[in-house]
Amino acid sequence: MNEAGRGWLLKQTWEHLLFLHWEVPADVLEDKIPRELELDTFQGSAWVGIVPFAVNHMRGRGLPEIPFARSYLECNVRTYVTYKGDPGVYFFSLDANHLPVTAGARKFFHLPYYQAEMKMAAEKGSIHFSTRRIQKGTNAESLWIEYTPGAPLPEKKNPLTNWLTERYCLWTVKDGEVYKGEIAHETWKLHEAESVIHEQSLWQAGISNNQNVHLCCAPKQTAFLWPVRRIGQ
Repeated sequence: MNEAGRGWLLKQTWEHLLFLHWEVPADVLEDKIPRELELDTFQGSAWVGIVPFAVNHMRGRGLPEIPFARSYLECNVRTYVTYKGDPGVYFFSLDANHLPVTAGARKFFHLPYYQAEMKMAAEKGSIHFSTRRIQKGTNAESLWIEYTPGAPLPEKKNPLTNWLTERYCLWTVKDGEVYKGEIAHETWKLHEAESVIHEQSLWQAGISNNQNVHLCCAPKQTAFLWPVRRIGQ
């Protein structure tokens, strides 16, 4: 992807990214998103996703990588919304193990980041990931999962997988004002995945322990993030 003249703010490499998705009754989510946004559904079904990954090689536009700020772990809990017909992601929470990231994203991106203790390790072809919130005012919400990447998915993804993953903006609301953050990257090169969820309390509304999980993963993706901007209503 050509970096020149695009006006992006941050460049990041996402690694060992896992998409976990559960189908959730739409009325469960409609009460949890800002009234300014509209819940997006796939064939009438709403979905909640949990997405853990590693961020590496982060740098600002025109700047070199900063050694102490270029890498961290993240895990977001999300659903899908539209604003005036424009589809995107809405984040219920984002955990990170990097205090400047959590503080800066809350202030400048208006996103609900939380400080957490997090670990990720690759062992014998599997990825081990855990997160537990430590920020004051939280209840040690956590995820502990092992997953194994499988065969590559076809380049032409099935409609649901495409709907869940090919999203190129985020929507957030602060004090009744709607903000949009644009994201650019190549089309996802996804793989099948098998997982064992040992612990999960990041999201519980509308899902059960024996419910089927829609799974896929990506080994790496380079992404460009634009500044969040207020959208006139």
